[in-house]
Amino acid sequence: MNCVLLGYGTVGKNVEKQVQALSGLDMRAVYVRPAKAKEPYFTPRGEEIVSSSDTDIVFECLNGLEPANTLIRTALEHGKHVVSSNKAVLSTYLPEYIELANKYGGSIQIEASVGGGIPLIDGILKLSDAEELKGFEGILNGTCNYILSSMENSGAF
Repeated sequence: MNCVLLGYGTVGKNVEKQVQALSGLDMRAVYVRPAKAKEPYFTPRGEEIVSSSDTDIVFECLNGLEPANTLIRTALEHGKHVVSSNKAVLSTYLPEYIELANKYGGSIQIEASVGGGIPLIDGILKLSDAEELKGFEGILNGTCNYILSSMENSGAF
């Protein structure tokens, strides 16, 4: 499967290493700002690489809302599978991304944005298919711990 990477910071560099270590995945291009596009497969043409007919998977490792939102939407509108680690864009637009994925045949994978790589969401979804879940406990990471503690203290759940 051919993939592209959006962003080349700490997360993006590690995604690239993981992809290179896996057989069956071929990293075709990395989207970066124009001033950083000096390596052979670095490009500032994000919309072009996420909509390309030979792209199957888009790893989105940017921060903030733009250009991440535009690139995710473009990828999903072209039926791509998107894996995002961007909490800001996912918390703002996730319902819309799910609709686009369903409409165009791609998918939006968000587990990279939660729990620092702990396979929590997939496990919960699989368990909930098998039986009714009544809750879960644990410290997932500092951000989740803070949010869940605040919700509990305010009576939000």
